[in-house]
Amino acid sequence: MAGVARWTLGVVAAVAAIAAAREPVARAAAPAYAPVFRTQCLAVERLTAADRAVAEEWLTSALDREGLYTIGGGLKPVSTGARTFQFKADTPALDEVDQARRIAAVLNCGGLSVVVHLFSAASGPDRYAELMFVHQPALDRLLDEKRAFFAPLGLSPGAPPLQVLGVVEHLPRADRFRGLGYLFGFPDYAVDFFVTATVPGKTDVGPGKDRDFYSVPVHRAGTNYFVWAVPIGHQETDADRAIARRAAPILEAYRTRRARFVGEGLPGVVELLRDWLCDESGMCGADRAVSRLTVAPRDPSEPLTRARQLLRDGRATDAAAILKALDAATLGDEGARRLRLMSEEAAIRTGDAAWLARVNARPERYTFANGYLILTAWGYLRAADTATARDYLSRVKAPERMEDRERRRYHALQARIAQLERKPADELRHLDWMIAHQAKWATPACQQCHDNRERYGAEVTSFPLATWWAGERYSASLQSTGRAARVAAAATRRLDAAPDDADARLRLAYARRALGDVAGMEQALRALPWAAFPDRTYREPRDLLQFP
Repeated sequence: MAGVARWTLGVVAAVAAIAAAREPVARAAAPAYAPVFRTQCLAVERLTAADRAVAEEWLTSALDREGLYTIGGGLKPVSTGARTFQFKADTPALDEVDQARRIAAVLNCGGLSVVVHLFSAASGPDRYAELMFVHQPALDRLLDEKRAFFAPLGLSPGAPPLQVLGVVEHLPRADRFRGLGYLFGFPDYAVDFFVTATVPGKTDVGPGKDRDFYSVPVHRAGTNYFVWAVPIGHQETDADRAIARRAAPILEAYRTRRARFVGEGLPGVVELLRDWLCDESGMCGADRAVSRLTVAPRDPSEPLTRARQLLRDGRATDAAAILKALDAATLGDEGARRLRLMSEEAAIRTGDAAWLARVNARPERYTFANGYLILTAWGYLRAADTATARDYLSRVKAPERMEDRERRRYHALQARIAQLERKPADELRHLDWMIAHQAKWATPACQQCHDNRERYGAEVTSFPLATWWAGERYSASLQSTGRAARVAAAATRRLDAAPDDADARLRLAYARRALGDVAGMEQALRALPWAAFPDRTYREPRDLLQFP
């Protein structure tokens, strides 16, 4: 390769790493990254067998190289190196590029994505494209932290990766080098050095001539994967050490997982990543990787993991033999849950009605079905068919036994239907449950899903109580039913006896708003340190999406 395309690909392969080395600054405006279900995370099952094999090859190659530090937590916002494509401009054969786009379309997982970037510059008759692995939360933090550089280009958090790459590629030489340096992770000093040291026509370049390189280890042997250019005689800086310290546990976690998942007869790289990016609830996203560094990976030889693989391979009878031999009482809560889910699946596939009945001899047997009923009701509500929506919700069995998320959705939909039908007493009944539940925000029951340890450690994340729709509707319902003064008085008595009673404080706050005392509402809410206000640092929670 020659020319601009040669330089761009060479820099990507030879240098990399650190805009994310500093701890991110907490800011108020940061996009949310919706988690996805495990089956939606890197959904290679949608591909043909041939495409899936290629996808797994690319994922393994990226993880073995610098792509690990993008996929494994966003230490590098963007990485390349897994695959480059070359085609003739005059007789373009784009089969490989088309395949790459087809495969890349499924290689995403709640903020982690793969894109195919086409380089605008040509090298003689040849043109090039390359796979780019993108950690969107890290990219957005970079666009925010370096907004003095990116904002004048029209780039801000939430900008699509291909748009960012396309804009940067067309900048003048010095700005292009600077933008790529930031995107691929150079420390600030290394960005400055590379921009000034790389000038047109300079011939005496390379290690020991005008530069050396600082390299962070990757799984693959050798250097020059996660690497950036430094001046001759460079001594390791705090910025270098910070990246190396953050990279070490990521590499260790990957090597542990690789030994268990990648190889002949093992589940493979996709299951490795799902084990890493998905939490115990089965929800997955780019932001989970760092928080799960110290979580022991599942052992593929462990019976439940083996049974899951057999089910995926269509061998339900073999899976059933393993599952029936297991005792749920010895597996812990999470193991028992996995055993039940797989047993239901295997019992249906093998036509074993007696086993299916035994597995479901429990009060929570309708959890899965209830979830579908709630979402179906939501669909009918959106279609303005409140009667059918209410009918589906009436079929929900034992809602008090549902998991918290489904219960929130159930009561939220019931409250919305009551609001639309102008039934404030019914609305208040369901909002009452939501207020009581919201009071638990600072407890592990809520923070296990909504903390953000990568950014804030163990600090409780924020919640916009003053503008929360359920709080606003609770105030409106108290007002229309004439219960505001009674609720305020009862909440005051509870707080006199227990000042830390968050449930009472929420009820007092919203009752005050119902009575027209907005300042009193704010005063009550400010006693909760996790209540979001414009003058407080906003600690962005994970997975906070309004429903409905």
